[in-house]
Amino acid sequence: MEFLRKNFSWLLLGGVIVTGCGQPPPIIIDSADSDCAWNQGGGDFNRASYISLVSSDITEPSWTRTFKRRLSVEPTAAYGKIFVPTADRRLYVISNIDGSRLLEKKYKNAIVAPVIISDSLAVLLVDGEKLVVENWIVHKTVWEAELDGSFIEPLIMLDNIYWIDGKNLLRCHKLRDGVRIWDRKLDVHFSCTITGSSEGVFLAGDNGVIYCYETSSGRTKWTSDTGSRMRNPPVIVEDYLVFGGADGSVGRLNAADGSSVWNTDLKSPITAPLASDGEGIYIGTNDRYIYRLDFESGDIEWMRKIGGPVKAGPTLTENLAVFVSIDYRAYFVDKINGGIIYIYKTDGMLTTRPLVCDGKILIAGEDKKLYCFDIAGEE
Repeated sequence: MEFLRKNFSWLLLGGVIVTGCGQPPPIIIDSADSDCAWNQGGGDFNRASYISLVSSDITEPSWTRTFKRRLSVEPTAAYGKIFVPTADRRLYVISNIDGSRLLEKKYKNAIVAPVIISDSLAVLLVDGEKLVVENWIVHKTVWEAELDGSFIEPLIMLDNIYWIDGKNLLRCHKLRDGVRIWDRKLDVHFSCTITGSSEGVFLAGDNGVIYCYETSSGRTKWTSDTGSRMRNPPVIVEDYLVFGGADGSVGRLNAADGSSVWNTDLKSPITAPLASDGEGIYIGTNDRYIYRLDFESGDIEWMRKIGGPVKAGPTLTENLAVFVSIDYRAYFVDKINGGIIYIYKTDGMLTTRPLVCDGKILIAGEDKKLYCFDIAGEE
């Protein structure tokens, strides 16, 4: 027993493996000099994909970084650094200033979802089999959990992490040490990313129903039947949820109780996430259209046809909506009138959402390149 007390390297608690007591505590990173709220896929945990930044004239990329393999998972930005998973099972940490490599690590299996960052902690979904929380600065695993074939991106909200494992169990644990808070057996299959706010944790079921679970206990708070299967989670905008259905329906709900505010039928198949700044709702469709809907009424304010289907969500600044398409092009669009300000053609399909960090828009391509555009302008 004395040998075990002195030499143990891990502890199994409720399916979570916590590594040994020699692990360094999380390092708190000063982000005062960095304007970057993209610590997980689509932005912060509210997933609005919007940053309050006025964009200047768009020109050629300020830098381009080429990797060994394609970029098919959305990069993440935090603290002036970009976290880029690649198809050769590597995670690169590069500088947001010039794209130079800062760190690189190779894993046994592929990272299949955007990396989530909280100070020195990184959350990785490895091949759908393991959720790994590691200290990305020193490359040490803090704790990990078995997923059993789940590919749903986890959610960090405040000090907790939420994920769904392969047994359809919604789990809530402390991010820092993996200690279990609660878990909830789900009766419906889910394939959409988890979102959340102070109102609760939100899941869009394959049956077209949005579920709200209490953050403190996992109990069901409300359900709302949208009538359409969703391929992406609802977007949280202050006290509301906005969703898009695979059949082209778009709706707005009250986050407090799930009651409907309005519904609009675009009659265009939607597979890409939506984005909203609280004034408009921006949507790209499979049949090559981009839209802005009025947030208050759901009315179509403009629509434009572009060169290819949209598979990734748009990203918003104060004056721009940036859409990417599988036609190899990025479209920089005037949010107010839908006019296309600038088109940039890459060498491969664009299937992941652009991200914003420190006055830059970054776009990952399946041509193995990451493109960086300077957009910071004067208010």
